[in-house]
Amino acid sequence: MKRQHIIPIVVVLLLSAWPRGRAQAISGIPGSLELGYAVRVDADSPQAVESITAVASLGIDWVILDVHWDALNHTPQGAYDLQALEQLSSQVEALGMHAVVSLSDAPDWAMTPDGPRPAAAAELVRQIATLAPDTLLALEVFPMPNTLQGWGASPNPQAYVNLLQSMHTVLQEEASPMYLIVGGLLPLPQTHTSEDIAATTFLKALYETGVQQYADIIGLAYPALNPAADTPENAKSVLRAYSTLRLIMLQYGHQNGTLWITRLTWQPQQPASSVQNWVQSVYELFHNQVYIGLVAFDGANASPERAVFLLGEDGNFTPVADILGQTLAPFRNTGEATYYFYATGAPHQPETFLHLRHTKKLRKKR
Repeated sequence: MKRQHIIPIVVVLLLSAWPRGRAQAISGIPGSLELGYAVRVDADSPQAVESITAVASLGIDWVILDVHWDALNHTPQGAYDLQALEQLSSQVEALGMHAVVSLSDAPDWAMTPDGPRPAAAAELVRQIATLAPDTLLALEVFPMPNTLQGWGASPNPQAYVNLLQSMHTVLQEEASPMYLIVGGLLPLPQTHTSEDIAATTFLKALYETGVQQYADIIGLAYPALNPAADTPENAKSVLRAYSTLRLIMLQYGHQNGTLWITRLTWQPQQPASSVQNWVQSVYELFHNQVYIGLVAFDGANASPERAVFLLGEDGNFTPVADILGQTLAPFRNTGEATYYFYATGAPHQPETFLHLRHTKKLRKKR
C-alpha cells in the first residue's frame, strides 16, 4: 500500500494564499510550485536551432532567447523582421518547452540620455507579443539594467519603471499572457564603472517608483561565480544575493513576487569533480526556496562573454553539458510525486514560513 502523505493545514493555507496566475501547470511562473530549468540561447547565433534541440535533451523547461534590438531589421513604418524569432519559438513549442525573450542593446536611434525610448521599445514588444503567445511567456527587460553596460546609459530606476509601464500597457492592450521580468539585476563585481548601481540600491529605488504594478518577476543575474569560494555555506558569498533581494521584496510588500535566477555560470579552470559537486549544491539550494521560480544556465553557445558553455563550435556537447545533465537528472526522475517541506531557520533563509516544493523524490530535511 502506498504511503499517504499528510500535508499540515499550514501548508494548505500557504498554497491557498499563493497567487494563482495563468497556466499554473507551467513550471517557474508566479503561482507555480515547480522550479523551472532554463538555458540561455543567442537568438542570432548560427547554432541557435541546434542549441535549442540540444538543451531539450537535458530536461530543460525553458529557453531564454537573447534578442539584440540593434540587430533587428525593420521597415521605415516600424515593422520588425521577426521571422527568425518566430521560427525559434515554433521549435521551442514543438519540443515541449517555453521561451523567454531577453531584450537588450537598444539601437542608437531608440536611445535617449535616460535610456531606451519607452514608446519605441513598447512597439517592438507589441510585435513580439503576437508572435507565439502560447510559447513566448515572459520578457526580460534589458538584463543588468543597474549597470551602464546593460542599460546603455547611466542606470536610471525611474526611466526603467517608465519603460516597464509602457510595455505593460501594450501587453494589456494585446491581452498578452507575457510576464515582465525586472533585470536580471547584477550584483556588482569588484571591477565595475562608477555609474553602476548596486543591485540592492537599484531594486529599492524601483519599488519606491512603483515597479510592483508592472512586473511580477524580479530577475537576478549572477556574475561568473567561483566554485571554490561561492559556496552555499559561505555567508559572505555573492551567491547569497538571492536572499538579500528577497528581503527587499518582503520589505516593500512584494511577498507574492517570484524571483528568477536569469543567469548562472561559473569561472573555468576548476576540477571537474569539484564543479559537479558545487553545481549540484547550488541547484539544490535554489530548488529549496519556494519563491525562486526558475534557474537559467548561461549559456548554450560559445561567445566572448561566456567562460563556460554547453555546445562547442563543432556543435557537440562540452563537458559542461554532462555536469548540467547530471545535476538536473534527480529532479527529472519519473515516479510517484511527493512533497518535500521544512521549516526555515537556516542562516541563509530570509523568511521563517514553511517552504514547499513539489518534487519527484523525497529528500532529507535541512
